[in-house]
Formats: sequence, C-alpha cells, structure tokens
Amino acid sequence: MPSWFWTKRPRPSPPFGGLASFISFLGQIGFAREVQQHLPFAEPAANNAIPLAHSLTAFLMSVVVVGAQCFAHCEWLRADRVLRAMLGVESFPSDDTIRNFFLRFSQEHIEAFWRPLWRWLLLLLKCPNGGFALDLDSTVFCREGKPEWVTPSISTRLTCLMPVT
Repeated sequence: MPSWFWTKRPRPSPPFGGLASFISFLGQIGFAREVQQHLPFAEPAANNAIPLAHSLTAFLMSVVVVGAQCFAHCEWLRADRVLRAMLGVESFPSDDTIRNFFLRFSQEHIEAFWRPLWRWLLLLLKCPNGGFALDLDSTVFCREGKPEWVTPSISTRLTCLMPVT
C-alpha cells in the first residue's frame, strides 16, 4: 500500500480502501498459491476456463467480504473492473460458476482441501505474550432453545441469545 494512501486528506478515503488492504494482505500471505496447491480438483482444460482458485476468491470477495446476500449478487462484481484489477483476475466468475465450484465438493474433498488450508492459516497466527482472550459480551449467539445461562434478545425470526457475563 503506498504511503500516501493513509495520509490525511480533505475528503474521506475511497470505498475500496479497506478492501484494497485486505487484498494486499491476501497477496502477502500467499492465499492464492495455497488455495491452488490444496484444491483436490484438476484445473479445467478449456482455454477460456476460469481457474478454480479464482472461483473461491470471487466467493470470498463477493459473499463474505462485500456482503452479498445470495450468489446472484456476485454478478454485480463481475462488471467491476477495478476490483478485478486489484485481485489480478482477468474475468470474474458468474454466480453459476461459483455455485458449480462448491457443488464439486464431497465430504472427502472438503477434508482434503479445508484441513490443510486451515492448518496453514493457523500457522500464520502469532500468539501474543498474554495469550488470546474471547470477548463474549459483544457476541450474539443465534440458535434454537433457551439455555439458562443467557438472556434472550429481541428477534423476530431466530432466538438470538446474548451471554450474561
């Protein structure tokens, strides 16, 4: 990230500021390389096929990071040339391509792919001297039932429970 990006400005930072930082972080840790290495599927043979790692990255960007509510919202990002340039992706996969990517996974594929990827991610964590802390008072747990150790919060669809600490 260039040094001028975080300096004071008379106007707010661009909307891609946080996203650009996250994409830069993914590049620094070698996310695409690790995903490509652990994918349990062969790459498509077609010349114009989108690499499988790009489908997972597109899902991560559109649904998880940007906050799309369904796969159809992934289409919004297909037209975004700036996002594609930041990701280093020539073409963004469609919602059907992302859905079909996940349909390939069986239980065996899930374990073969996610376990090594999860181990790699955990190795990136550096434990602070004081250890880690879990802040439960700002977390809302959503599930069925009414455990005795929580107070229910107002919710119309689910029973959302806030721990009493």
